Amino acid sequence: FVVTTAQRLGVDPHSLTGRAESDVRQTLAAMGISIDGFAPGNADFQRVLLDFLGRLHTSGAFVLKAMRFPYSVRDDTFLMEAYISGTCPICLADTCGGVCESCGHHNNAGDLIDARSTADHSDELTVREAEVLVFPTEHFRQRLLDHYHRPEVIARPHMRQAITEMLSRPLPDFPV
Repeated sequence: FVVTTAQRLGVDPHSLTGRAESDVRQTLAAMGISIDGFAPGNADFQRVLLDFLGRLHTSGAFVLKAMRFPYSVRDDTFLMEAYISGTCPICLADTCGGVCESCGHHNNAGDLIDARSTADHSDELTVREAEVLVFPTEHFRQRLLDHYHRPEVIARPHMRQAITEMLSRPLPDFPV
């Protein structure tokens, strides 16, 4: 989302993240809110993230799976995350690929209704399959159920409702 927002604003992605991080820190400080963790998008964060994903990959947590993705024939590229928008197949709100910001449900970019490129709404898209590594969350259903049914796990009513809805159907495969 950083790259597409930076393109839309005509700024460098690194300067955008630096400015956003500074703005968030200043806003929280002005409100008297202290935080004990903040993940800036710097080289240290990237190293930690890649190390974490590498350990998951080495452990066999990811599996290869064919998935459908919107594809721009003109640009010869698959469109995912912030590069694609459309209608959420769960709540029918406008959203980008990945996670719907209205209902919180995961969506695979290939399942968006009336998908369109966020960079160019007139770009004619097709849907193509690609084999990608995924994190199969369904394999971890029982662990998730055990966790969320522990009495010490407290969630606000809307979050509890979202968790219940998500666990009431097959859990998604997250493309890595």
